[in-house]
Amino acid sequence: MSQLTKTIEKSNRPAVVRVNTDDGRSSSHGTGTCVAWTFDYGLVLSAWHVVKDNRGQIIIDYWYPGEDAPERINATLVATSRKWDLAALVVKRPLYSPTLIPLSNRYPFIRIARDKPHMGDSITVAGYNGGGTPATYLESTGTIQGFLTPSTDSVADWMMIDAKARSGDSGGPMLDSKGNLVGVLWGTDSTGAHGTHCERIRLFLQERVEKKYPGLVRRALNPFIFYNDQDNQNNPKICPEKP
Repeated sequence: MSQLTKTIEKSNRPAVVRVNTDDGRSSSHGTGTCVAWTFDYGLVLSAWHVVKDNRGQIIIDYWYPGEDAPERINATLVATSRKWDLAALVVKRPLYSPTLIPLSNRYPFIRIARDKPHMGDSITVAGYNGGGTPATYLESTGTIQGFLTPSTDSVADWMMIDAKARSGDSGGPMLDSKGNLVGVLWGTDSTGAHGTHCERIRLFLQERVEKKYPGLVRRALNPFIFYNDQDNQNNPKICPEKP
């Protein structure tokens, strides 16, 4: 049983975004988390299965406090992991009007936790529902019940939480009590919510994204360290990786 479930129309965590895809026949929706910004780009984490069938333009929806409609930004898929159900997307940094959105809210992000969570830790799952307009944001809090592995030759980088989640919440953040990202949600069943925890996420970013976007990954892994303009890739080569 989850300890707390809270459903609201708009998130008070604007770094939690909706991921919109199109497989050529119909559109579908998942959730993502912005984890870093450079001068030019933003980095969004989601789940592989949210984007795997996309054939069109991926659109990211940001809901900001006080705004009735989302800011819609085109996203490019730059890396995936089928085994760990992870996806990394890059968006161009938008230019917001200073009179409309406070400076502190223009480029929101959620820090990736440095350390793996532990059994019994309190974790909040957040996301937007898969269908319906407007999208409904939900947070559900529970505790870690165990760690799992996708195969006998893998480490236990999946975690299970007794919290509620919906299909559209896939790709959303799993947050510790300080609001740091400790996992990416990829599934739910009768036992609770399941996701890949932050140690595997850090490796995923280092192995599959850092070469293309070193500035974004360095900021995601060390958000309070300043990097110079060489971290800006003004003309990046963007190409999706195979799972």
